Amino acid sequence: MSAQFDEVMELFRQTSREIAEADRRFKETLEAQSKEAEARAEARASEFTAQLRESARLADERAKEAAERAKEAAERTKALEASISRVSANIGRLGNRLGEWVEAMVRPATVRLFQDRGIDVHEVFNGVQATRGGVSLEIDLLVVDDIEAVAVECKSQLTPTDVEDHVERMGKIKAAMPRYASMNIYGAVAGMSVTPEVQRFAERQGFFVIVPNGDTVMIANPKEFAPKAW
Repeated sequence: MSAQFDEVMELFRQTSREIAEADRRFKETLEAQSKEAEARAEARASEFTAQLRESARLADERAKEAAERAKEAAERTKALEASISRVSANIGRLGNRLGEWVEAMVRPATVRLFQDRGIDVHEVFNGVQATRGGVSLEIDLLVVDDIEAVAVECKSQLTPTDVEDHVERMGKIKAAMPRYASMNIYGAVAGMSVTPEVQRFAERQGFFVIVPNGDTVMIANPKEFAPKAW
């Protein structure tokens, strides 16, 4: 009986030891898993914090870039406004120069220039305006005699559009100013700057072309040029 008891007690003690060892291993496993979970959480928190910091850094950089672009845009706007102001001033000066050029060079030379081309004119009228029967026109210079006249359009830089406009203007003269209805009226265009292409285009329309020539002006058409009479 004693031997059986001892055997049972030994079995109990062995079982207790196995249970204690299993409990120890279980606790170690739990502790290891807990530490691993904490480490992962800390890593995720650290990564999230780093992402937040990077997002904040990028947002700050974008804000600085936007501020810099806004500053550059303001500077460009300011420069553009200054450029527009200069262009406006230049246009004003150019308009004054055109008036001075017409008064100082073109107007005094017109009678001589056209007489040299066989058109016996003697009078020059500035800024002629006329409206009659619904027809209106304005002529920069009108050079006339009893039977002939020349209508001169003056521009700083002569363009094909200017030439076409003068063709239209020539077609209105006799309707707007019937006193010239019996005359041969010729057309001329004068430009401070005239390209060869525009000169040829004006000649094809039958116009004299007046251009600068040193301290005066000249008719650029060849001597054999035959102007169109309206």
